[in-house]
Amino acid sequence: LEVNIGKTAILVFNKSGRLLKESFGLKYGDLNIPTDKTYCYLGITVTLSGSLTKTMEVLRMKGLRAYFALKSLIDIKELKTSSLLKLFDALLLPVASYGSPVWMHRTSFVKEVLSNRWQTNPNECLKRMASDPIERLHLKFLKWALGLHKKASNLFCWGDTGRCPVIQKIAKQSADCFNRLNSMSLDNVNSLARHSFEEQKSLNLPWYENMVKLLSS
Repeated sequence: LEVNIGKTAILVFNKSGRLLKESFGLKYGDLNIPTDKTYCYLGITVTLSGSLTKTMEVLRMKGLRAYFALKSLIDIKELKTSSLLKLFDALLLPVASYGSPVWMHRTSFVKEVLSNRWQTNPNECLKRMASDPIERLHLKFLKWALGLHKKASNLFCWGDTGRCPVIQKIAKQSADCFNRLNSMSLDNVNSLARHSFEEQKSLNLPWYENMVKLLSS
């Protein structure tokens, strides 16, 4: 087994999100293993505190790069709004929603649905959903496609294009993933994914707990 030190880092998880002394001094043979506050593993940016907010921000930045690349290649006047929306779903959304089953349960959408504020104050819930990193990218694209100012009403953008907050699509993807993992568990499939799912279930960890609540709400 060979270890690529350039792609290796020590992270000691803690609620404070600070580098602890236990992070330093570890070696692989004669080589010092560096310590860091963040690490990107399979496209998911992990932080010391366990927060997934950084992941969503990184994915938003990748989506923005795809957005600006698209803007430089097409003439918006030559395309219908419906065609532009298809381009968003085909080219930008897959980039910005990468690994969504892992981090979706940490979004404002899930927090609002589970808090039941949706029924008592829907406008405030939509406002909070619009602040999610991925939805900010979505709204930025919608306003560009409609030729609107960046401070235009979010509700108007959703309504005029017939769109919903993009997190609803992401939530469906995450729900499908959860159901597939649950089926693997019921069928006793021998795989790492199944064992990880059962660990989440037995310990009732936040990902499993929030997904169960979301699917039953």
